Amino acid sequence: MTSIAVSAGAGALSGGISSLNQYKNASRVAKLAVDVATDAGVSAAGQGIKEGKVSLKSTLIDVGAGRLAAGIGKKLEKSALNSSTGKKLTAAVNTEKNIARGKSNVASKAKANVSGATKKLENYVARRASTAATAASGTASTAVSKATEKKKTTGQ
Repeated sequence: MTSIAVSAGAGALSGGISSLNQYKNASRVAKLAVDVATDAGVSAAGQGIKEGKVSLKSTLIDVGAGRLAAGIGKKLEKSALNSSTGKKLTAAVNTEKNIARGKSNVASKAKANVSGATKKLENYVARRASTAATAASGTASTAVSKATEKKKTTGQ
């Protein structure tokens, strides 16, 4: 039950920050700072809920895993765009843009829904990338935690 609460809190925190218009228009350095702060906050909150205390070492591991996962997520965004569904959704966006420009014999300009088609594409790509990045982040954190535990038990 606590993992569900942590996941819900993490999703709300990271989703809320990334949806801000200021974030979307920020520089790379500002985005990195916000992402690191978000990862650290989510990690600290999760540790507080699960363990009742916050470890700086665990937080740093989680932040590192989060940055690794972000890199994986970016690569997967490109993959999602090049997938069959991604290409269909991109074509739908282009069709809506053509309708909006009046370059369609099928529908009038007033019926164009460019923002709706764009939102579907963005949601699809974000969902694919986010799911994989979350899994990668969890795997990286778990691997480092297990390696640390092994060192403690073997005395290395």
